[in-house]
Amino acid sequence: MGPGFMGPPPNKNNDKLKEPLPKSIKEVPRFLKNIIGKFVYRLFYIVLLVWETKPWILFSMVFMSIFNGAMPVIQAFVSSNLINGLADAYSAHQLGQTVLFNGILTSLLTLFGLMFFNSLVQSIYHMLSFTARELVTNHVNMKIMNKAKEIDLASFDNPEFYEKLENASREAGHRPIQIMDATFRIVSTGISMISFITILWAISPAAPFLVIAMAIPSAIINYVYRRKNFFYMRFRSKERRQMSYYNGLMTNKDMVKEIRIFGLSNTFITRYKEIFLKYFKGLRRLFINESVWNISISLLNTVLNCLLYLYIAKMVFDGAIQVGDYTLYTGALGSISAGITTLIGTTATIYEGTLFIDNMIVFMNEKRTVVPSIEKPLEPKRKVGHTIVFENVSFRYPGTERYVIKNVNLTLKPGETVVLVGLNGAGKTTLIKLLTRLYDPTEGEIYFDG
Repeated sequence: MGPGFMGPPPNKNNDKLKEPLPKSIKEVPRFLKNIIGKFVYRLFYIVLLVWETKPWILFSMVFMSIFNGAMPVIQAFVSSNLINGLADAYSAHQLGQTVLFNGILTSLLTLFGLMFFNSLVQSIYHMLSFTARELVTNHVNMKIMNKAKEIDLASFDNPEFYEKLENASREAGHRPIQIMDATFRIVSTGISMISFITILWAISPAAPFLVIAMAIPSAIINYVYRRKNFFYMRFRSKERRQMSYYNGLMTNKDMVKEIRIFGLSNTFITRYKEIFLKYFKGLRRLFINESVWNISISLLNTVLNCLLYLYIAKMVFDGAIQVGDYTLYTGALGSISAGITTLIGTTATIYEGTLFIDNMIVFMNEKRTVVPSIEKPLEPKRKVGHTIVFENVSFRYPGTERYVIKNVNLTLKPGETVVLVGLNGAGKTTLIKLLTRLYDPTEGEIYFDG
């Protein structure tokens, strides 16, 4: 079944692994400080991973965050000037006045020049981003493999640790670059939002803050449900491994003969369905609850935006601003609203991603303590018989109290044939692992030629 298939033993203290929620208003500042501190540490760890891979990846992301933040604002201004120029020209023609096309032509060429330049930069960055993703994934996988070769075998046999290794291998490869992309997307969005808030301030200082205030409930919902989703996935990893196991059995060419002979296909498929329904039931509940909240908040945001659009349209109607300014201000309003949505969703994605990175951090911090390495081990004599002696050998897995084997005394002389017989879990494999020093005894000694 593979190490850790059945998952960690039932743990009544699993909730302690969660970041404890505040019990009173007084505890909120400490709670937020704790959350932010862990978040910053995880994010810094990811930045170092990317920097270790190739520094140019970070530099390209910084450039693109500034570029993507400034470009929408520049294009909005050029578009506004173009529409104002067209409106002025139309009014002039209605009055029989002569208007030169040079100004409109300049605005139009500038707009399409900016569009081409933006497309060119995005294409180049897309190529660099694909390259960076592969490089970072390879770097992280190499770190995991190099760490895996140093860790004690007992750690691999610990279901709880094996779960962290599995999560690190599955998530850590693509998460770092995904989180960095999302982080710099926030920077870009922030630059655009600040610029558009400044623009919108000219007609209504309250408008941008109303939009931001309406986004706070959505931010809270996203944070809460990203956190719930992470811990649900974490504490349901046993079911996910079981589903993967049954799926692997049914599609493994080496297993298909035995499964057909013993008629186990329907049994495994039924078990897979039962586990999936149990796993999906809680996940579906999370999705539905989050959707209900988001729909309610979306309705309120729509009503608010509609009122603000009417306010700007009334200003055009009264002659307070030009037609082109309507597109600029409504575009600013829409960009602020979209930017807040992006900030909320992206921040939730980053937070969730950094939680998954915890698996890699824990894995990389695992210490080799059970079987310490020896700088100059003794070399056995070759092409001669050997004597192996187990003297009062006992063993229990780290973190457990139950002995797998207890007070084993055994002498294996040269030329002897020995057969180990016992039920599953009797300690046969453990004895061999001790003999090959994949484990060290908890008690007693093992001698090789004295």
